[in-house]
Amino acid sequence: MVALLLSRALAKLFPDAENVIRIALCVNQRKALHAPLAHQSLVGGVMLEYKDQLRDWPLDRQATAYRGMVFAQSQEEIVLRGVASTSMICRMILSKENDQERQTIAGYINSLASRLVTATVSYVGKANYREAEQYIRDFRLWTSPASNNLLIEISAVNGRFTLDFIQRFSSPVFVNAFLKELEDNGIIYDLQDVNPLELPNILLPWTE
Repeated sequence: MVALLLSRALAKLFPDAENVIRIALCVNQRKALHAPLAHQSLVGGVMLEYKDQLRDWPLDRQATAYRGMVFAQSQEEIVLRGVASTSMICRMILSKENDQERQTIAGYINSLASRLVTATVSYVGKANYREAEQYIRDFRLWTSPASNNLLIEISAVNGRFTLDFIQRFSSPVFVNAFLKELEDNGIIYDLQDVNPLELPNILLPWTE
């Protein structure tokens, strides 16, 4: 639903855009890979496209369509193909002779992902602190999106969902459009805070 509401918000911001709104939704692939005890190393993604006649459907029908996309792309055969593709890309990068060549290819792949993916939505999961949960306001994970685009990280604790809207620029235009979509659909929220996240800009030296 968060991916759908974000798609609707972006579509209203750019009604005449030619590019498809494509949300990368992080999903649990442990079941398909028969590894139920694995952690985040087996989290993969599905692509949710907001296009064509889907835009004209009511919200409930759109939600059903998005759930159908998740189900179809979470089938074992599809997941295994994705893992094989990722493995092939990793082997190609590692086959290069030096870090400069590896970073050049990785940069190209990242650039391609940025053109294909509009935003990423990730649900970390529900924290399980039992009786201590009553003292916890929110539970968060700050990370980087799969590409250089928007990222919504979702977590849950103490009966509440926390959504962290992470972006690499300061304009609130997308955040405001998303909040407006929540309001238009009767979803009540508390806007907690805005935090500029500063990370060290570390450049690795080229090695031959």
